[in-house]
Amino acid sequence: MQPDKIFQTVVDTPIVFDELTQFPNLIVPYSKCHPKFNAKVLEQCHLDRDNETRSGSLAGNISASVGASDAMRDLLLPVIYEGLDKMTGNDNKDMVWEPLDLWINFQKKHEFNPMHNHGGLFSFVIFINVPYDLEEEDKFFPEKKDPKTSRLCFVMNSPMGVPEEVAIPVDRGFEGKMLLFDAKLPHMVYPFYTSDGERITASGNVVYEREPF
Repeated sequence: MQPDKIFQTVVDTPIVFDELTQFPNLIVPYSKCHPKFNAKVLEQCHLDRDNETRSGSLAGNISASVGASDAMRDLLLPVIYEGLDKMTGNDNKDMVWEPLDLWINFQKKHEFNPMHNHGGLFSFVIFINVPYDLEEEDKFFPEKKDPKTSRLCFVMNSPMGVPEEVAIPVDRGFEGKMLLFDAKLPHMVYPFYTSDGERITASGNVVYEREPF
């Protein structure tokens, strides 16, 4: 299943969102960061490459997952919080966001992330470097009418109660894009085949601070 519509806005920070599917309980808004901002994030990813590994605590069958540095958190969290404010209508800042975790994935050819979900309230993924084109990926298994190669897929039940995958067509055009989604929403990442480069993403989980009873 492919998203029924995609809305792209190039801004300094992601402030415009749209749904990726017609299902009301799969609201996955996204927007695109300015290329200069994404370039700075990519530079910080390379600086963070040797940070403490997170591979043992994450689902991914990928080469490297590392914790994000304070410098990376300072870069990304204001952008994430702004996006969450827009998504939830938190115009008055009644909800104060708090990060649970933030990490960086360095994924190589043939590696994958099996179906999983996250902790927290909301999760995010930012596509920082994507080394392949979807058109070339789809040639790898040309007989497939609903290809999944290299896609990020969300899993949910159809109106008839049948589990279905909603495939997000990730390729070079997604560099700088941020997706926000319910942390409990199952998802997976299929392997790519046509590049020796790295697919670099930053992901994390967020809750909001609550007043004590």
